[in-house]
Amino acid sequence: MADIIDPLIPPYRFERVQNRLYRGGYPKPRNFRFLRRQRLKTIVSLVPGDCDNALTQFCERENIQRINIKVESPNDNVTLNEQTVSQCLELMTDSTKMPLYIHCLDGSNVTGVVVMCLRKLQLWRVTSLQNEYLRFEQDGEIIPEESEFVEMYLGNGLILPNPYVDWLWPG
Repeated sequence: MADIIDPLIPPYRFERVQNRLYRGGYPKPRNFRFLRRQRLKTIVSLVPGDCDNALTQFCERENIQRINIKVESPNDNVTLNEQTVSQCLELMTDSTKMPLYIHCLDGSNVTGVVVMCLRKLQLWRVTSLQNEYLRFEQDGEIIPEESEFVEMYLGNGLILPNPYVDWLWPG
């Protein structure tokens, strides 16, 4: 009888944002085999504390650069500031960091706000970026503070890397 192969299990709310850019929830050991298949160069963790040993060891074993950006525990308010979002966008648009996986604890609010700001940078319409956000939101709504944050985000302090990714402003 043939051996059963371990299944490929993506992290919670895993999704491709753009070519070689992925988003989702906090990776667990059961997700490592799946993530290995993505041939990641970088994992950006938007979490309240340090990453656990399992994720740290996985990144070391796979030669993945792990960048931990501390954010507050999510509640009813936006846990990001403009400087943190600009830092994330610089990483997410740096072609030397790709493929890149960005995650928060559950792959919803914190990661969602960062991706909405990326879409704003890509000149998406507000309704389009909000609809994308809602696909990952468990309550089915964007809290007013998140909408206001994205609306007010102007990219102050954002310095695009050279070279930046080719999908940022195609055409």
